[in-house]
Amino acid sequence: MWVNKFQLRVQFLYFIITTALGERQDARSTISNEVGNDNILHDANGQKPMREEAHLNDWRLPQLDKGVAVLDVTNNLTKELGYFIQVGFGTPAQRRHVLLDTSSLSTYILSVDCDSCAAAEDNEKGYNSSMSSTHKDNGTLVDLDYRFLQSSGRASQDSMNLGQFEIQDQWFQESLRSQWKGVSYDDVWIIYGILGLGNPHAGGAAKGFRSPLKNAAIQGHLKTNIYGLKLANPGQLMIGDVNQQLFHGPIIWFPLENTTTKVILPEAWQTHSDSGGVKFELPSGEYREWPLDNHTVLFTTAWPYIYLDSYTGSYLMEALGFDFDQFMLPPNVPCAERIYMPDVSLTIAGHTFILSPYDYTIEWKWPGYPMTCVSAFSLFDPEEDDDPKQIILGSAFLRKYYSMYDYDAKAVGFAALV
Repeated sequence: MWVNKFQLRVQFLYFIITTALGERQDARSTISNEVGNDNILHDANGQKPMREEAHLNDWRLPQLDKGVAVLDVTNNLTKELGYFIQVGFGTPAQRRHVLLDTSSLSTYILSVDCDSCAAAEDNEKGYNSSMSSTHKDNGTLVDLDYRFLQSSGRASQDSMNLGQFEIQDQWFQESLRSQWKGVSYDDVWIIYGILGLGNPHAGGAAKGFRSPLKNAAIQGHLKTNIYGLKLANPGQLMIGDVNQQLFHGPIIWFPLENTTTKVILPEAWQTHSDSGGVKFELPSGEYREWPLDNHTVLFTTAWPYIYLDSYTGSYLMEALGFDFDQFMLPPNVPCAERIYMPDVSLTIAGHTFILSPYDYTIEWKWPGYPMTCVSAFSLFDPEEDDDPKQIILGSAFLRKYYSMYDYDAKAVGFAALV
């Protein structure tokens, strides 16, 4: 039968995904609400969470010289939706484009001393500590595991420039060896580093080093301990505030649940969903529906897709009409057919997000071939020791909204893009 055939293909087509992915506060609602392009709710309890030091209602238009930094976000990995910002390392600043990761607290940059990577002996790509007057090296070796890649190198301390901020004595890994795990459809050699913007309440970065944003807060750079993110082109990361000109309507706020290491990305911003599910309407008016109750929901820019368990994800994509038989491609449909495909409702903690066919597909273009639209849904099977009920909402989901990450309120927010 089809499912058996698909399960065999999963082992090949999703090798990278199924191998690399490897304080609880309930987000409750008494009614079922829908979130479309222009209909965004408040938070999971109908109220904005209270900040420890201020109300989110007190936001004003940002003053960029008073604790707010703005950085451009670019979509450099177009097939797997990898988003990059420019970070300066050292004095004078060696500016490099690094991958933005909301599910990690660790930061690394390829060293020019890395003889097995694209930055080898290249001062335009890698970090050269000998050219920085503020570099410190304590001789400690550090290993980092981002699930999709592993990096080994030395712990370095140097100044770090994030937009208008200059963070002093920031620890990061100076990578001497970087290994990609699995197969990628994009040019992963353009990843010269990763900036970790994960949940600061999840613990600490590698070897107990503070994450860059936590260090920025301690050093008094931030107007408020929050950042806002827009992935859709033109993308923007605002640190120290949110850009109210980029979104409209109310905000959905999800409280961070008590952080657990039993999830695939333990440093990710995460929430708990008591009631959830995914469904869509058939032409007959009937619904196809799969429950997703009592799940941990992880938000990450480092993974491209919307990851569901194998059972739910495979049957959902089959029912939507995705083709699994094109060699070396994830499930896909002709782009012209999207106009006939239904909207999909994804419910998290009682709140329903409406995803159009243009939201749950990703446009891939190969030279000399017509555009292909691959599924933004993907499959995830946890490792043996992990919580089996996890949903990972990657860039395909986050790109639809303006997302906000509040350190003090311990909450993640979403609003409709302007």
